[in-house]
Amino acid sequence: MTLDRRTVLKGLAGGAAAGSFSWPCLVRGDAVASPPRRVIFFLQNHGFCPAHAQPLGIDLVPSAPGDGDAGRVQLDRVLDVPLADHRLPRWIDPLESIKDRVTILQGLNGKHVAPYHGAPYGALGGFKKSPSQPRGETIDCALAAALPAVVPLLAFGWEKLETMRATPIHYASSAWGANVPAPMYCSPLLAFDNLFGVAQAGTARAEFEAQTAVFEFAREDSARLDGRLGATERPKFAPYLESFETIARQRQRLLAMADTLQKNKPSITDQFTKPRFETVWWEAMLEVGLAALIAGVTNVLTLSSGCCTAGGSWLGLGLAHQGHSLGHTSQQEEDDWLKLRRYNMELVLRMVRTLEKVPEGAGSMMDNTVIVYTSCHGESQHSSGDRWPYILVGNFGGTLRTGRYLHYPIFPHAGNRSINALYATLLRGAGAPRERFNLDGPLKEIDQPGPIEELLA
Repeated sequence: MTLDRRTVLKGLAGGAAAGSFSWPCLVRGDAVASPPRRVIFFLQNHGFCPAHAQPLGIDLVPSAPGDGDAGRVQLDRVLDVPLADHRLPRWIDPLESIKDRVTILQGLNGKHVAPYHGAPYGALGGFKKSPSQPRGETIDCALAAALPAVVPLLAFGWEKLETMRATPIHYASSAWGANVPAPMYCSPLLAFDNLFGVAQAGTARAEFEAQTAVFEFAREDSARLDGRLGATERPKFAPYLESFETIARQRQRLLAMADTLQKNKPSITDQFTKPRFETVWWEAMLEVGLAALIAGVTNVLTLSSGCCTAGGSWLGLGLAHQGHSLGHTSQQEEDDWLKLRRYNMELVLRMVRTLEKVPEGAGSMMDNTVIVYTSCHGESQHSSGDRWPYILVGNFGGTLRTGRYLHYPIFPHAGNRSINALYATLLRGAGAPRERFNLDGPLKEIDQPGPIEELLA
């Protein structure tokens, strides 16, 4: 095979710079000892009504008489109630059988994120949203750095079927730092080829090896070119060189674990190749993501349903409202929301049951995992962000309390905590504690330092 250096560098490096290449960002470091802790983030757009996560029998007084908002309450202390004493509401009751693993968080403040109509990057960053470029590091990327793997962060964007086919790589929720967005797959076939192609036989394996050889060539040639560049040009070329080096390193590590990938790879079925609805492709992507977790390819998985926008499509669920119009319906009265929220919870339950079946240490993989479910919009499509609900499933290797309902005073009342404090708590569980996560400068006034104590085991 004859390759022209200029052509390869222009195509591959240019693609990397533009974000059009198909390879996730790579870890800067070596793999950690087993068993690692793992995190799955699941974001649903258009909001997460607090009433959807309020257990039955917990009566909270609305903040203003007649406002009809069961989620906005006036508390002067943290409400900490065992879930064992209460049934879960119908929107999330698929989790009833595992509620001993569940913690519901209400009242967290994310007003500073400005999530009205969605908070790209901001929902997981705890900083003001920015549709074009992230303002800083998001929590999934921070945890990926703390829990290194071959692919530190594996992210999937769930959108309309035609949108996912047209844009197999997207950017919306995650970032390694300011102006450094992390890519997400919108195609389960592309994700499978990039992660499990080495475990295929025949042509697919040959293609993976050939692509790896191309990136090795690009890496070596880029290094030689870098040595000939002047002082002013070298910094400009550095991102391309790093991309080639990290991509080549990732693919070599995948080659080295081919046997493990072979044992854990999902089967390519019509779900991958002939999806009728977008939900079919979503579930195929989830299958790839869980297989990657089980195989040890990654320790951090992010699922962004709606890709942090006010659009989306749920034809596969038979919803009467699609796209932006869904966000203008009542989350408490519209049956579409009952279908969508329960669908999400059924997927969460599927994750739990899948990981429970994989032995690890004295228990299962689920014992070392936490699933974080919330919305990239806060409590509604037109959210203020001052009462951001979360559901956590799993104790993250024994670091988190479970089986609890925690409700904090709503911002700006004393005792309020922020979504940033939750993210600092997760970093504590990952062994990379920070007193504050993205609450610097003037934002320090938003919350006290330290993790959420009521969450710690």
